[in-house]
Amino acid sequence: MGKECWKDLLKRGYTEETIDFFEIGSCTEKWAGFAEYALDKGISLSDLLASGLAIRSEKSSRGFYDQFRHRIIFPITDVMDRVVAFGGRVIDDSLPKYVNSPETPVYQKGKVVYGLSKAKGDMVKQDQALIVEGYTDVMAFHQCGIYHVVASLGTALTIDQIRLIARFTNNIVLVFDSDTAGEKATERGIDLLKEYNGNIAIRIRCVLTGGGGKGTGLT
Repeated sequence: MGKECWKDLLKRGYTEETIDFFEIGSCTEKWAGFAEYALDKGISLSDLLASGLAIRSEKSSRGFYDQFRHRIIFPITDVMDRVVAFGGRVIDDSLPKYVNSPETPVYQKGKVVYGLSKAKGDMVKQDQALIVEGYTDVMAFHQCGIYHVVASLGTALTIDQIRLIARFTNNIVLVFDSDTAGEKATERGIDLLKEYNGNIAIRIRCVLTGGGGKGTGLT
């Protein structure tokens, strides 16, 4: 990981153990540093473009640039712990704050639950799953010693995600932000859980975030 991204994560309160456990990384500040490295390793440009790791650009001298340039990188894995996508967050105030992999043959956002491969054992042990909104919410809970936590990658919980979680427990707790979007997401989530016929343990208004994600180191 680049020193700048590493220092930024530590400054925001994440420990080295948490960063390593979730395999957080970073992408170089060079416009096509990662893509050029991947090409040197034999990965085709067509695959880089199709996966969203590189983007076409007429402004670039190479004709493409890195999708996740100069960002903190969050690997997104499937239930078998295979990396299927990435999320990237800026370390300054530039926009967009987050960039995510596009949907591909191996990644459909509504069918993947962030952190499930790492949390499934604890979900079985606790017979409960806490569902939060994003990567850093999962990291914050984990750092507090609460390991049966996964994220819906936003607030749009889906039936497919519920089916995945229900393979390990039927007791689901929604822990979305207490802002307006989080409130609406909780209500939609409850309706989906009823439709699926799962058990809702409790509806929780923001435990860590205090609204808008302010309680975690990154938002």
